[in-house]
Amino acid sequence: MKGLKGLFIKDCKLVKNQKQFLLMILCFCVLFLVIYQDSLFVISYAAILFTILAISTLSYDEYENGMSFLFTLPFSRNTYVVEKYLFGMLGTVLIVLLSSALEIVSMLVRGVPIPLEELSLNALASLLLSLLVLSVSIPVHLKFGVERSRVALLLTFGVLFAAGYGAVYLCGRLGLDAAALLEQVLHAGLPVLGICVLVLCGFFMALSCLISTHILKRRQF
Repeated sequence: MKGLKGLFIKDCKLVKNQKQFLLMILCFCVLFLVIYQDSLFVISYAAILFTILAISTLSYDEYENGMSFLFTLPFSRNTYVVEKYLFGMLGTVLIVLLSSALEIVSMLVRGVPIPLEELSLNALASLLLSLLVLSVSIPVHLKFGVERSRVALLLTFGVLFAAGYGAVYLCGRLGLDAAALLEQVLHAGLPVLGICVLVLCGFFMALSCLISTHILKRRQF
């Protein structure tokens, strides 16, 4: 796609300018690894924070009508949307891998046994959660803009939480044990879980990308 590389470099430079935020993430991760014996949550913590950072590039693009200037450049709106998803996805995968590596190094230094299965499950769950947040946030941000998207996101995640709670309640009414079903999924084995995560992430990202493209094509700048 024409212009994809330039947009990717632009977002990398925007993230690079957030040195203080990146340093804060690194400091907190190291601090948690030093203080806590069970510090697997560091992976999800780092992944979610990077997802927020990736989404913030949309706000920078819209700052002082920046979108009006951006779309005078030789790339399509479809390319712009695809780049946002690729940037967020690749960055999140990289952060999950780096934080997992830090976790392993920390355990080796402390002489703690490395629970590879638990570590892998945590990394997969962190990746899935982060990409779901990305899939929801990008179309909402493109639809409502910087200011209104904050309220819209709160409402959207509230609805999703209510839907999840309703699904668990419905399972209970139907005589299904949601906890037991989740336990069976977790015991399916890492290869199966890995494939499931990839399929779910691919589905949500593709659907979200289509919605975002449709929204952006209808917006006037």
